[in-house]
Amino acid sequence: MRRLLIFLACLLAAAVTLAASCRRAPEPAPAPTSGSTAVPPTPAPPPSAPVPRPDSVLSRLGSTFYLHGAPFTEISFNKFDLFWQILDAEFNRPGHGPDPLAEAERSLSVLQAHGFQTIRAFFHDFGRVDTFLEPDKRERLFAAMDRTLDLCDRHGIRVVASLGLGDPKWSRHTGEPYSAQIARYDSRARQLTEDYARAVVTRYRNRPTIAMWQICNELLLKADIGGRERVWSNLAIPTLTEIARFHAEMAILIHGISPRHLVTSGDSYRNSLWHQNQFVEHGAKESMWTIDSWAQLSSAVARVQSTVDVFGIHAYEAGADSKYTVEQDGSRRPIDYAAWVAVAAAQRQPLYIGELGALPRARDPKNAEFWNKNPDWFTSYAEDREKALPIVAATLEKVVSARVPL
Repeated sequence: MRRLLIFLACLLAAAVTLAASCRRAPEPAPAPTSGSTAVPPTPAPPPSAPVPRPDSVLSRLGSTFYLHGAPFTEISFNKFDLFWQILDAEFNRPGHGPDPLAEAERSLSVLQAHGFQTIRAFFHDFGRVDTFLEPDKRERLFAAMDRTLDLCDRHGIRVVASLGLGDPKWSRHTGEPYSAQIARYDSRARQLTEDYARAVVTRYRNRPTIAMWQICNELLLKADIGGRERVWSNLAIPTLTEIARFHAEMAILIHGISPRHLVTSGDSYRNSLWHQNQFVEHGAKESMWTIDSWAQLSSAVARVQSTVDVFGIHAYEAGADSKYTVEQDGSRRPIDYAAWVAVAAAQRQPLYIGELGALPRARDPKNAEFWNKNPDWFTSYAEDREKALPIVAATLEKVVSARVPL
């Protein structure tokens, strides 16, 4: 319980900063200069990086994580914007305050003081391709990554590095459908996606600082949502089958370069995932938004996760009746963490919850039904901390009692 309260103090102290970072819109990428679409050769790993001892890298045996030869479990921290802070400092971008490098160091110092050993961070420049495709900017991109990992080393913290391989920026750059980036080997967008993965993974394959490679962020939420036309928000949407294959292919690519490091997905899910796939890929007549049964939902998610080392999901508490499946008798079954642990263990995988939290809800007439069911909920971390604290504590207690390893 003491560790939970320490975590809560750290979480609530960072909530306002993280929320502001989430709202930061990416700067529009400038038009590439002449010849900038040619990707430079894949860089060699820094010569100073020796091959790590096997027990110094996070590993797994079945559904158990191991580190330094012993089972490893932790409540980790989603410091998603760490690399973005350092990248902003490198390119003098606004968005993370006047001194983002100092703020990044301060955050890691706080996490280290509270005993955290792992964090998750995005390791890509969201929405921009110029910082990888243009050689001079690319050197600065990797300088910021080097600095990020060096900073983590100084604070004894490992990173789940989220590569962002599902970011549609590559298909937007090439003018191809987004589904081609995910599902077509011969598309230029897919080639650029793989070039980026090779470059980053090759550079850091010998760094024990990397806890795991994460393929992307919540790609599974896009599966089949465009209906049979497979178009949503001006994107050509991949199917669940195509996403499962993409995960498998990216895991093979990463393992071929960095065999010592684990690979996880970074997925989240909708509780109609199975029905969406049945509607789009199999011509089912039932509405694609029909709520799945637990057997249907868990099988659809597990199918995608079976292609990586670590079963990855994101989970947020959002009040009573917010997370459930509908069983054959019409009853609602709450979705709990222990059930996901069991599904992962059945595939001999550890469960990693890469994002966990409780979502605030605004008080307005549109949310009247929610507030009738959840009168003690909170409106924001910044202005409603006293109500947020017990809700976040209860969320963490659920995770601990379910024996979620990370």
